[in-house]
Amino acid sequence: GMDDASLHRRLARTWRTPPGIIGALSSVDHKVIARRYLITAFLFLCLGGLNAVAMRIQLSGPQRGLIGPDLYNQLFTMHGVTMMFLFAVPIV
Repeated sequence: GMDDASLHRRLARTWRTPPGIIGALSSVDHKVIARRYLITAFLFLCLGGLNAVAMRIQLSGPQRGLIGPDLYNQLFTMHGVTMMFLFAVPIV
């Protein structure tokens, strides 16, 4: 059989997180995974916010020529999808 200390060392070696970006992306540690979720959701919040800013600038005055009607509709849809499915769902 294997004593407890030897088993603990083998398990620690098996489950340790490798250093660097590979370790950060392949970690099975729940704290690291949660941090990745939060960072990614925050980045999508910023992206959805930029969509909203572009739409608000377009609506800030009559005949504002920043974006056309088709692009406005696309931004509106992307803003909704981004905020609901790429920000709100992962955060909640």
